Amino acid sequence: REIRSWMNSLSSRPYEVFPTSKRKRAQGSVGWMLEEVTLRTGHGYHNPFPDEKWASVPDLWAAYVAGYLSSTPAPQCPGGSTPVCVVVRYEDIVRRPDAVVEALRE
Repeated sequence: REIRSWMNSLSSRPYEVFPTSKRKRAQGSVGWMLEEVTLRTGHGYHNPFPDEKWASVPDLWAAYVAGYLSSTPAPQCPGGSTPVCVVVRYEDIVRRPDAVVEALRE
């Protein structure tokens, strides 16, 4: 996802992204995203980066995208398996879903 779009979405619903300071995540604000952040997942969700901190949301986004580009979005899945990653363009999913699914089966 494009970073501006993602940050706009986070300004309304930040879910598991939190500033490491005690600053509040004001709805509609991106100011807190320019400070150090961390991920805090709820019970039952796997956090592939426990205790990890990023200088800002753009730095978190860069780490996330780098993982996909290197086919390693997370260091390890629950149970110890290594994730398999395939990047599919949004346009291909929308315009040619059958071809995309067929290619993924192979």
